[in-house]
Amino acid sequence: MKALLQRLARVRFLRFIATGALSLGVGFGTTVALRELGGLSPQLAGGGGLLASLLLNFLTVRSFVFAKRGPAGGEFVRYVLTSLGFRGVEYCAYLLLLDQFGLPYPVAYMLVVSCSVVLKFLVYRSFVFRAPANA
Repeated sequence: MKALLQRLARVRFLRFIATGALSLGVGFGTTVALRELGGLSPQLAGGGGLLASLLLNFLTVRSFVFAKRGPAGGEFVRYVLTSLGFRGVEYCAYLLLLDQFGLPYPVAYMLVVSCSVVLKFLVYRSFVFRAPANA
């Protein structure tokens, strides 16, 4: 049974990585599009990219990683609150790398978003999309 649970955790983590890559691509693409096509500042473009990534990530992580179905109200509230916390820290780190260290915005964005993946998986698994206590 322990081996089965470990395998399930590995599969879920790999799926989490895949959905994260998709969300990262969408967030990065949105950031670039808002900056290069929309003319927004790198600071605003990065915020828009993070928002696009946040919305897509909830949908894919809930259904593909944790196989959740049915009403999503409580999960959505927990997801938004934890994600806003993560995104706030990520955005501050993005601004720090951009403004204080002079990194180009694509490098700053990719670096920040890539660094938080393991912690997010653990928080989402244990808090956001947790199994009900009576399951």
